[in-house]
Amino acid sequence: MTYWHTMAGGLSYAVLPLLRYYTTKLEYFRECARRIFGMRGIWISAYTTPNAAGACVPVYIIINWISCAGWLCRHFWEYYLYTGDEVLMREEILPFMYETALFYRDYVTEENGILRIYPSLSPENSPATLRNATTEACGAIVQNSTMDFAIMKELLTNLLTGMEITGLYQEDAESFRNLLEKIPAYQINEDGAVKEWMHPDIGENYHHRHLSHIYPVFPGNEVTAYNAPELFGAFKQAVLLRKLGSQSGWSLTHMANIYARMGEAEQALKCLDIMVKGVVMSSLLTTHNDWRNMGITMTWNGECAEQLDANFGAVNAIQEMLFCWQKDALAILPALPKRLESGSAHGLVFPEGTVDICWTNDGVVTVTVKARREVHTNLLLCGVERCQLILDAGESKTLRFTV
Repeated sequence: MTYWHTMAGGLSYAVLPLLRYYTTKLEYFRECARRIFGMRGIWISAYTTPNAAGACVPVYIIINWISCAGWLCRHFWEYYLYTGDEVLMREEILPFMYETALFYRDYVTEENGILRIYPSLSPENSPATLRNATTEACGAIVQNSTMDFAIMKELLTNLLTGMEITGLYQEDAESFRNLLEKIPAYQINEDGAVKEWMHPDIGENYHHRHLSHIYPVFPGNEVTAYNAPELFGAFKQAVLLRKLGSQSGWSLTHMANIYARMGEAEQALKCLDIMVKGVVMSSLLTTHNDWRNMGITMTWNGECAEQLDANFGAVNAIQEMLFCWQKDALAILPALPKRLESGSAHGLVFPEGTVDICWTNDGVVTVTVKARREVHTNLLLCGVERCQLILDAGESKTLRFTV
């Protein structure tokens, strides 16, 4: 959440310290994979603590969550897409992704030509039939969490692209393609919502603030309203059926981002309003819980824990309201709340260039696209396709619309 806003916000340089923190400690992550799981490649825990010797010590929370390294790969691959730094991709990003994929290859099993993942965790939720005092705190260890499969699919897709560009790891290309092809399709419940665990015997629990299985929609961009409207609707149904309570600073911000990605502008803004009321201190730093015990979010019975995720996540939520890059489209004002009746945003970044947006309260929207590389995509305004956008590198185009 801390880094979600960096790419669209033109702050790609901020991702480099994150990348270097992890890529320089591969030997420790290999040791974790080998000693904890008996696997090749790397495994990274949800939290790590660098010690004085420069190691990277795993903190054993949700120990069976295998998708931390895969999720990090998303940040690193995006860095390559936005900057075009092929040297860094070849020397640091792709090796990190390769080691992550090796772990997946050892970890998964196959049944009737379909992959299974177990143990598998959907942080931090538990199926309704398994919830109790033991499992509720950190999630039940079951199998086939949608999040694990989504991150694995994203990683393998991007890794194979990088391998094709660089020619690296060609001896493993066939086995990685084989894994990708055997990942099961996302499953949908009878109520029309995407399943959180891709197994017929694991029921849903809609009483939890975590929405890990929405990953293919956000923070991923595999499934959009443009490229897969029916499946996108099933992910949206999974959010709408959630009976949310006991929110925290980061979860409210997470919800704001999800709602914005789904075009639910007023719901997104409502989440930010609640966050500001409940978890923002006079210093403007955010806390995990309702530090004044007003009953707005989770209460806090001890010292107040500052948790800056929400500070950074709120920036991205607002960016998501104004602009979203999709692989096959640029979405302009995809989730604009009524309260923001006029305004402008300048220098929003996508991999091939930048976008400036200006909108007025009489419904006029002006969009200026500046191409750093060749652009060939579709332009969506307020969720409606308006035109194809084709520009040569260095070209700029200004378009005006009435909504």
